[in-house]
Amino acid sequence: MIINYSLCPLYDNGSSLCAYEDNGDLSIFFKDKMKFEALVNTKSKSAIGWENERPIRQFDLLKKLKDNDYELTVQYIKKIKHNINERNIDKILNQFDDNIIIKDMKKLLKMYILERRNRMIEIYELKDEV
Repeated sequence: MIINYSLCPLYDNGSSLCAYEDNGDLSIFFKDKMKFEALVNTKSKSAIGWENERPIRQFDLLKKLKDNDYELTVQYIKKIKHNINERNIDKILNQFDDNIIIKDMKKLLKMYILERRNRMIEIYELKDEV
């Protein structure tokens, strides 16, 4: 029997994009590396599990995907590597007036997205030219 697998995209509903951070307290993330690390890594747990591991942190899930299905998943990380960069992030964030997304939140979002992108690239051991 031949079994064909295909991946469905994992998606983020936006709740982990700093949505619960108080605009008045954002400067702490620029000064405190541990606080930023907690935001990037420890707060984000996937609703998707791996075997008996649930919940699983998103980077741990990504490591398991890499270790078990590299050829099937690396194409998505390559797209992330290519498409997510400072210019494209700025292009999106600059569409929002500072009354809608304040400057410090834009700065934090950019840091957050780039850090998560870089960690994905590291997990897949891809060379980054950015």
